[in-house]
Amino acid sequence: MSASPFVILLSSVFLAKHPHLSHQAKGLETAYSLHHQIDDSYLQTVGEALWQALDSDTQAQLEACKQLAGLQVLPIVIESNDAAVMQLPWETLYHPEFSFLGRHPAFSLSRRYFDVSQALAKPKTEPLRVLLFS
Repeated sequence: MSASPFVILLSSVFLAKHPHLSHQAKGLETAYSLHHQIDDSYLQTVGEALWQALDSDTQAQLEACKQLAGLQVLPIVIESNDAAVMQLPWETLYHPEFSFLGRHPAFSLSRRYFDVSQALAKPKTEPLRVLLFS
């Protein structure tokens, strides 16, 4: 049995509150596109900025969820309906105790758009009719 996922729900004003994150993400993107050697200290700087941008309640809840998960892998889900927030390098998210959460064996990290179910049309519940020619 797996642990319940810990969802970090980010609003569309997240980047407005933390505009430096866009600049850091763009710098990382540029460095990768120019094939520069990127070391862990640079990734840690970006990841620490992402961690510090999360509110203290989210940080405390993550640590509490990790305690509840025990030895099970804790899935962390980054969720937002803002494409710019989803494009941030969340894989570099750096926790002071656990280091890079995306690399740590006690966590899994994924992203999903918030409220995708409303964007999709509900499937019809009619009987399936199939015509087979052979």
